[in-house]
Amino acid sequence: MDYVLKVLNLENIDEKDVICVANKKNQVGIDGKKAWLKERFAEGLKIHRYEISGKAFIEYMPSEVAWKPVEAEGYLMIHCFWISGKHKGNGLSKELFAECLEDAKGKKGILAVACDKPFFTPVKFYEHLGFKVVDEVQGMYKLMLLPLSDEEHKPRFCEKAREGRTEKEGVYVEYTYQCPYTSYYVNEMAMVAEEKGIPFEAKLMTTLQDVRESGSPFGTCGFFVNGEFASHEVMTAKRFEKELKRFNL
Repeated sequence: MDYVLKVLNLENIDEKDVICVANKKNQVGIDGKKAWLKERFAEGLKIHRYEISGKAFIEYMPSEVAWKPVEAEGYLMIHCFWISGKHKGNGLSKELFAECLEDAKGKKGILAVACDKPFFTPVKFYEHLGFKVVDEVQGMYKLMLLPLSDEEHKPRFCEKAREGRTEKEGVYVEYTYQCPYTSYYVNEMAMVAEEKGIPFEAKLMTTLQDVRESGSPFGTCGFFVNGEFASHEVMTAKRFEKELKRFNL
């Protein structure tokens, strides 16, 4: 198979199927993601994507403006690095990461938030690329660093993500359009909560400050129950019902 690498930008972002989901039932998320990208391109965001059936792309931007709850200056931050199953083992991840390395010249290093749970790139994947853990919160969310300089490195999770709390009661979800899946599944979760009479509130985070003040180490999404961080995942209706039982709701 011939793999053609494409750089997404303002000129081609409105083309069909240029991001990781193209399901019409999720048009709100697709439109939201594209609008979000158009704002981020001016801040230095880059996406390299293979033109294939499936997902094979990397998204990153300068750490100072990256939509992750991380304090770091002088780095690149990977937002998302995804190779779908049928395309693994073909060297695509190495080629995509080479683009990130090229753009990281002159930076202190490259950062990524990793976790061995859904919606994350696994820790071992980054370790294989030479990353090391420099901070960890809530027992599973790891801030990974590939150092590219001899300077002292002090990137860390923001305090709110470290605390993992919110003042909201009931079920509360924070999400962004950085991931085009979030809005669709947040709506499914809201419908389940309404059917069960459970207080539910969702907030679309629209600014970098919102993300930096989120109690979710993921930044892209956070699910809280009675003020406590419960998960970084957005869920189908069935999955959410099972999760609610875990909290006796």
